[in-house]
Amino acid sequence: MSVYNQNNSHSAMKHLDRIHIIMPIHNVPLQIFQRSVNSVLRQSFRKWRLTIVESKESLKMSEACKEFVEDLMLEDSRVVYKVQKDQGVSSARNQALDEERTSLVAFLDGDDWWESTYLEVMAGYAGAMPEKDIFWCKAMYQNNVVSQFTGGPSCCRRVLYHYYFMTVPVYPSGMVVRRNSIEEVGLFDETINRVEDVDLLMRLTEPNMEGVSRKCYYVNFPLMYREMSKEDTKMASWITDKESQELLAIRYPLPNSYNQPPHIPDLDWSLILDIVSPLEQ
Repeated sequence: MSVYNQNNSHSAMKHLDRIHIIMPIHNVPLQIFQRSVNSVLRQSFRKWRLTIVESKESLKMSEACKEFVEDLMLEDSRVVYKVQKDQGVSSARNQALDEERTSLVAFLDGDDWWESTYLEVMAGYAGAMPEKDIFWCKAMYQNNVVSQFTGGPSCCRRVLYHYYFMTVPVYPSGMVVRRNSIEEVGLFDETINRVEDVDLLMRLTEPNMEGVSRKCYYVNFPLMYREMSKEDTKMASWITDKESQELLAIRYPLPNSYNQPPHIPDLDWSLILDIVSPLEQ
């Protein structure tokens, strides 16, 4: 499903650095975990390294998963397995980030999986658009194509990205980010273990005082498949879902009609208010 001319794609991408793929796992059933890992192994873009970080609590229930990875590491040196040092999915991802220094980072949860051209397409866009920092694709979710910005079939306007991220589901498994951008905003917040992905994206896309924010690019192809997460495959959280949402509202308050930022046109501001108004009822 590559959007590139075959010859141009290969000549451009051969200069790209390796992509670091980060996969935190916790109580993921073997068959589902194998599906995720195998989707990485099948990638048409071969310059990657996969770091799997498993929670300590998960080890008692996942001997089969560990054996699968150990056998795989003997065959493929690009696969790395680590036991998580601290608590929480934010900590797991940050620990994996320390393992590599690649310029591009991809995230894949242990119960999601990719099309075989995912990295080829995402790396191709990253190589062709050095001015952009965050790349997203559509997700196949419960057999439906879903936009990760709007929850619907179409993409929102670029100027609205920051507000959409706070009001709709965010899937790290469909995101490729430049490492320097993640480091500039302080990595994942290890004090929270819910909405940590939304929190990171809000920091990545938050405009500065001049209204300038890091640039996203929406890849309009369904390249990632999203599995409905079960509670027992999530790492234990010390805050409730309600507390998580309240935390986001405090850190990144939704805009009101009386504080329209000067860099957002009137038409785009009216669209933002259309998003916000139902949440205030």
